[in-house]
Formats: sequence, structure tokens, C-alpha cells
Amino acid sequence: MNTDDPENPYKKHARNLTFFMTSLPPELANFDTQKLILVFFAVSSCDNLQLLDYCFKASPRSHIIDWIYSLQILNQDDDSGGFRASHWLVCRDLKIEAYDELHVTMTHVALMTLLSLGDDLSRVNRRLVTRTIGRLQNKETGCFASNLSQGEEDMRFTYSAISVCYILDDFSTIETSHAVDFIMRSLSYEGAFGQKPDGEAHAGSTYLALASLSLMGKLDVISEKQRSRLVRWLVSRQVGGFNGRPNKDEDTCYSFWVGASLGILGHLDLIDADAMMEFIRSCEGGVAGGFKKTSYAQADPLHTHFVISAFGLNPSLQYKSGYSVKSIDACLDLSSSIRSNLKSLHQIWSS
Repeated sequence: MNTDDPENPYKKHARNLTFFMTSLPPELANFDTQKLILVFFAVSSCDNLQLLDYCFKASPRSHIIDWIYSLQILNQDDDSGGFRASHWLVCRDLKIEAYDELHVTMTHVALMTLLSLGDDLSRVNRRLVTRTIGRLQNKETGCFASNLSQGEEDMRFTYSAISVCYILDDFSTIETSHAVDFIMRSLSYEGAFGQKPDGEAHAGSTYLALASLSLMGKLDVISEKQRSRLVRWLVSRQVGGFNGRPNKDEDTCYSFWVGASLGILGHLDLIDADAMMEFIRSCEGGVAGGFKKTSYAQADPLHTHFVISAFGLNPSLQYKSGYSVKSIDACLDLSSSIRSNLKSLHQIWSS
């Protein structure tokens, strides 16, 4: 389909996403504190829809790139570096440095957004960022914290930390064996992964665990028996669309979490694509664009992004959806072409 066609149906989804970069409805006003995530959802999804230039005609890519770099926090005295989520706590007159700090997920999201915009990460202080990632790891449990101020520790931040190490091509500051041990201890008796050891199995944390292992080149620590049970648990999440755990309602975002997990394990063929697409179509946002969590909810950036990413996991899913979406790398949730470009950056850095 011609993406320059003014009648291109993809454009309504792109406009829906870019709207949230500058304007937030009252029910989403609290997301201004996490604006970088909204920018990632918009930029990455528009790139996947091959509409990046269309979406950002009014705001050149360079402006967005500069804004992202303005969120970088570098503290030479503390030997730390990373990204904050927004400028909402940056104030001239108040001394609030203790609350205006870097966050591992925002660092991860910043790097992914910069890559989606074609940036070469030349302004990222790779040394400080990777040193900080090492400091975030709990040397006893192997898990990672969200920030340097006794932040939460669970699978979410472990995935972000490992993704940052992968993107910056430097695992030297973390104990990968301890991280693998933490992930495997989080494998529940149900056959899938929880947020931490003894936690309930969940599709989101299962994706984070599998993607983390894959990025570290450690997917083979999962035995054949464990893999078989894991695939069975993931396939059982489909009830038309997918749910995140047993006895829960289906939700469009799990089209990616479950689909990407099966993709990492090499079993995307087990998805009932027709049933999945029937549910997703019932959750499309109409003339305003976007995708909803469920048919009775409102469209939002998170679910719109993960539906578009799910379409890119497999050519057969694209065919069923009718959307022309770039092929998606399941572990990074970025287009496969970006991962290829990243490997070229790694070669330049190592030369």
C-alpha cells in the first residue's frame, strides 16, 4: 500500500499516537511524568508503519533527538549516567536533585527511541551508563533495581538493564550468571515466569525473562521439559485474543507479549491468527485511530503500540491484519532493520 496516499488507513493510528506527544486527555494527565515512554510508543510505531516522516513533518527528527538527549543525567562525581522520563521535576528555583534522577527503564526507552529516529548514540555517555547498570544489580539476587535510590527490583528492570547492555554492546559491568540465575529462579511451578522468585506466572514477565535470556545468549539454559511446559502455558493464554494469566480477560497488549514469547521460542505457528485478529479488530479505535485494551475501553498509546508490534512479528500475522508493518525483532521490540543497524554501530565502536 502506498504510504503517501492521503486515504492510507494507517495514518489515523499514526496521528492518534503523535497526538499524545503534545496533548494528554485528563485521564492520562499523570503520564506527563513518563512522557518519554509516550514518545517511544509514537516514534517506534510510526517507524514500524513506515510513516515516520509523515508523522513528524511539523517537528523534525533532530528536535526530538535533542529533547531526548536533554533528559540525559550525567554525574561525573557520582560516576553515574542515564536518562530521566521527562522535565516535569526540572525547576530553576527548587533544589530537588534528590527526586530528579535517572531510571533504568527510561534509559532503555531513550536508547530505543533514538535508534528508531536513526541516531547513532554518539551523545550517549556509554561508559557512565554501563557503569550505572552494574551498580543497579543486586549482587546477592542477580536482579536489577529501577534506580540508584533503593528502587524496586524485579523482572521489568532486569530486562531493561540487560537490553541497555545489549544496545551499548557492553556486558562487562554486570554479572550475567547471577542475572540468569535470578531469571531461572523466577520460573513458576505453573511453567512460566513471574516478576521474581515465588511470583505468579504472567505473560508480561515471561516475555521479559525470555527476551533477557536471548539477548544474553543464554536461552539454552531452559531445558526441553521446561520449554515444552512453557510453550503449553503460552498457547493456553489464547481465548480468541490473549490474556496475561489464567482466568483473566483477553487484552490486546498480550498479542505482543505472548506472540513475541512464542516467537523467541520458535513457535509462532501455534497462534490462531484468525481468532487473534477477530479480537483485535473489535478493539480498533474507529475514525480516531488507535487500538483499545478491550472492545469497551478507550484507545491508548500502549495498546496501540503493542498491537502494531504484534503485526510485525510474523508475515502471516501481517497478511491476516491487512497492515504493511516492518518486521519486528521480538527481543528488542524494534524493527529488524534497526537491530541490523545496531550491529553496524557495534562494529564501529569495537574498531
